[in-house]
Amino acid sequence: MPRRRFRWTRERYRKAAQLPRYFARHIYDLPSEQPDLVRRYFELWDRHPQREDPLLQPVKYRYERDDIPF
Repeated sequence: MPRRRFRWTRERYRKAAQLPRYFARHIYDLPSEQPDLVRRYFELWDRHPQREDPLLQPVKYRYERDDIPF
């Protein structure tokens, strides 16, 4: 399914301008401590660290050899 091209409309522009104001107004309602699920996620991450995704690196840094077959 092809994606439609994004177009700015007055409604979308108003909504985009409203969201930062909403966030700034309600940021202080958020709890100061981490939720249990997020804390557990970070504990698991510390216990089982992940390596960086090699596909995010450029090909010339990904492989140390010069004869890339493709």
